Amino acid sequence: GKIPSLFCCMGQKETVLLLISENADVNQANRNGETALHICAERNCKEIALLLLSKEANINQSDTYGNTPLHFAAKYGHKDISFIANLKGSEYRSS
Repeated sequence: GKIPSLFCCMGQKETVLLLISENADVNQANRNGETALHICAERNCKEIALLLLSKEANINQSDTYGNTPLHFAAKYGHKDISFIANLKGSEYRSS
């Protein structure tokens, strides 16, 4: 199964945990190419972002327009998500 972005948008960590326990694909993209991690970065859901990353969510996956979760975090000014991205190996790590 997949992790519906809706649950990430709503910050429903327990639901995301349940879906992961049922082998949900943390890298499943919606029709715009956005993954749950993109949504977390856009909405500043740090806890769920860390959870997804701990389950091998691809922080470098681009959406249809070439945007990664880090791009979303930067666009919306979510510095904590950018910090998480740097910790987890984003290709756009600052030096």
